Amino acid sequence: LFGPKGASAWPAVGVLLVMACANLASLLLARGGARATEMWLRLSLGASRPRIIQQMLTESITLATIAGGAAVAVASIGHTGLARLLARVDSDFAMPFVLDGTVVVFVIAATLAAGVLVGGLPAWQVARHGAADSLAGGGRGVVGGGGPRRSGRLLVSLQLALALPLLLMASLLVRTVYNLQRADLGFPARQLLLMRVDVREFASSGPARAAVLRALRDSIREVPGVQHVSYSQLGIFSGGESSSSIAVEGAEAGAGDTESAMDVAGPEYFSTLGVPVLLGRE
Repeated sequence: LFGPKGASAWPAVGVLLVMACANLASLLLARGGARATEMWLRLSLGASRPRIIQQMLTESITLATIAGGAAVAVASIGHTGLARLLARVDSDFAMPFVLDGTVVVFVIAATLAAGVLVGGLPAWQVARHGAADSLAGGGRGVVGGGGPRRSGRLLVSLQLALALPLLLMASLLVRTVYNLQRADLGFPARQLLLMRVDVREFASSGPARAAVLRALRDSIREVPGVQHVSYSQLGIFSGGESSSSIAVEGAEAGAGDTESAMDVAGPEYFSTLGVPVLLGRE
């Protein structure tokens, strides 16, 4: 989140944090209403309103501190699992989890801010009413009063307003993944197995590598159910690049492009991939 590529994630993280705070504030507001008689009794016995607010803020900050510590633990465990999962696809992938000063300051600031925001509204709602009037009404005045109801409706409206855009973005993301899984790649992806082999570990020269590839191809072809076997230097969707200089007969030297992308492929390469040859021969 703190790098240049993570800046785009800040809005989504902020919206999720605000939604969680609003949800918890609603719960604490209801809990504060249930404890209203207790708080009003404390006020009638001489406790000051700042003392009541301090008590409720202390409770909410303590709850937020426990949640912040649990969040760091869950993030560390989740990061380890995610890094291992992505490393299976890309062996060069690296995503270190460093609990440095920036992360610690952010976690502490977010925890304190969440505790104050979550506990501030219920504390203010409970402490703002007079003790004598509240006790005379048996606590019904504040629990069912217009102030807490309005605050609760406001929090619910805030959650809905923030949840709908997130739900829309999540739906678009799911739709994108669905479309990517069914994109037309130009060849049938089912029943196609791609393996990566570093031939340099077995052979150093070109003829030796070609012999190793032929031996691998013949061995795999003998496996029951295998229809076609081939190989290439780069492979499909590998991210590798290779090029070679070309010379066009009759063209001036240095005129136009002299580099051409290329890949070294084995026999039956297109048949193995299921790519139809429209013109010429394989």
